[in-house]
Amino acid sequence: MMRVRTATFSDLEAMRDVSVRNGLSTFDPDEMRLWLQSHPFRAEFADVPFGWVLESAPDGIVGSHFNIPMMYELEGKRFRCVSGGSWGVDLAHRNASLLLGTTYFNQKGIDMLVSGSISEVAAKLMPVFRAKRIPSENYDLGYFWILRRQSFAAAALRKKKVPAAALLSYPAAVALWAEDLCNAGRRKNASRVRRLTQFGKEFDSFWEKLRQGPGRLRAVRTSAVLEWRFGTGIRQNSTVALGLFRSQEVLGYIVLRAKTREHLGLRQFLIADLQALEDSPEVLLELLSAALSVTREQNLDVLEWRGWNPAKRQLACMLRPKSYRYPVWPLYAKAFNPALASLLTCPEKWDFSPFDAF
Repeated sequence: MMRVRTATFSDLEAMRDVSVRNGLSTFDPDEMRLWLQSHPFRAEFADVPFGWVLESAPDGIVGSHFNIPMMYELEGKRFRCVSGGSWGVDLAHRNASLLLGTTYFNQKGIDMLVSGSISEVAAKLMPVFRAKRIPSENYDLGYFWILRRQSFAAAALRKKKVPAAALLSYPAAVALWAEDLCNAGRRKNASRVRRLTQFGKEFDSFWEKLRQGPGRLRAVRTSAVLEWRFGTGIRQNSTVALGLFRSQEVLGYIVLRAKTREHLGLRQFLIADLQALEDSPEVLLELLSAALSVTREQNLDVLEWRGWNPAKRQLACMLRPKSYRYPVWPLYAKAFNPALASLLTCPEKWDFSPFDAF
């Protein structure tokens, strides 16, 4: 017999094991519990579970699905939303995967749910659950800047399963180096940028100004939320946050999360969030330039960009990144609130980053 039930904190270790067995991300159960308990809007989401588990009578927990609460805002109104993740089911019980998916996509009491990092299998199920692709043009287009050419070349050859990848990476790196010479002069000096050790109250003022800008759906970014999402990573040196200031006023910030692709031997930063007042091109370019410098200083191989709106992507292209297409559309949404349902046809209302979609 199989059944789906609401996850509890005592299930976190088993959920971690399911995630690892199915090639998904790992996590520390104690750290995850503390992180969930410290959610800035936990009271507002008291009736929303943080996930579900799939149980088999003889085998115990064989599947799991996280359900992370997120408070979003549009034109001064707040909406209760959730972001799904780590949908994993052991191979022997994979025919029961739809039980978890149905529970997630049919949950009650929220305004909208989003599903990011979609696999090829999950993408085929999105129409079944009436989830729609977010309508942002070229959202399936990612960018990356190569900082250590030889390491990147070796990783690319490994991905293609080319024999003697390490040896062949040297001539490939020379080709990348020659191409990069043409772009070096386009990267700006980031003299006004400071490295952050925390998100102080000045970021509440920044959020108040940001939310008065173009009317887009975005996750709330108060100082408490930013600290909840990134504070632990900053203290553990797995996350770097940079702010651009004019005196004590925040004009913009960028957050970089370290990631290692073990199977490729590739170490990188992912741009987890990037915001500027009025989407100032000058501020955004200065922050991106600073991110490239930090990636180089930390001896990482690649800086990666995922998401955002067409205008920001066009701006990023001024720094001449490489580009790639995801094999499937990476972000879907299902709106329950009629006020948000119309967003699924309005590209200009979307500016989602990894922060907004986990």
